[in-house]
Amino acid sequence: YDSLLPRHFKRFLDLLNGQDSAPPENGNMLFVKAVNPALASLRVKAILTPEGWTPLASAPAQLQPIEVLPDEEAVWTRLEANPFPDAILVSGEDAQRALQEHGAGMLVENITLEWQAYRATQVRLRVVNPAPQGAWLLITDTWYPGWRATVNGKPAPLLKANGAFRAVPVPPGEAMVEMHFMPRSFQLGALLSLLSLAALGILSRIGKPA
Repeated sequence: YDSLLPRHFKRFLDLLNGQDSAPPENGNMLFVKAVNPALASLRVKAILTPEGWTPLASAPAQLQPIEVLPDEEAVWTRLEANPFPDAILVSGEDAQRALQEHGAGMLVENITLEWQAYRATQVRLRVVNPAPQGAWLLITDTWYPGWRATVNGKPAPLLKANGAFRAVPVPPGEAMVEMHFMPRSFQLGALLSLLSLAALGILSRIGKPA
């Protein structure tokens, strides 16, 4: 395990390869054992081989249903049998609440997906869901605590999906999906800064002569 790589993302690649994807002697590089067309589902565009770059055809954009499993290890057990399941695998209390609020969804093919912004702390996508009901979008960016999502400007669940990635609900019709990264450490730091400023203001008033 390399501390510069998120553990759950590396675990997913280890599962695909059947071996360590980033042994310590290779530094922070990730390796794949063979050219697997399914890697296009992770938005991999090309793989570097001894013969040169091997391009991969883009995977079709689609929405999927979610399936809530008892815990995260149950998710990994299912992924060992099929790393690219038909349903998005999730677990935990947040997933249960999201299932009750948004439903499991369905497989929706031929969707429109447009990446409008892609930055280190912000992602914005335009999605057109042609189906009469909602479904879930699997975003194969690494899940990490601190990411928040909105759909059409309203807070939406952002679930840890398929062990390493993110899933967000998409209603019928056109939707604007946005994700922002604001870690809890930043929020706590901002709160402490505000409290410190307030305390300094109070002390400055107390210290002034009448």
